[in-house]
Amino acid sequence: MHFAENPLFYAHSKHIDICHHFVRERLASDKVILNHCASEENVADMFTKPLAKPQFITLHGHVLGVV
Repeated sequence: MHFAENPLFYAHSKHIDICHHFVRERLASDKVILNHCASEENVADMFTKPLAKPQFITLHGHVLGVV
């Protein structure tokens, strides 16, 4: 989020691909808004890392529209 919102060039950000600059352009034109999503609410976490059973059940409920 920091790189997308901050237009400054950093030496360690040379590897950022053109698609990330696309996001910057959309942010600048107010077509996209970035919001922080806490890990407790991030549904993608259940697909990308191991979770404790209660957290998995909560997120799974969000995917199914139960919660």
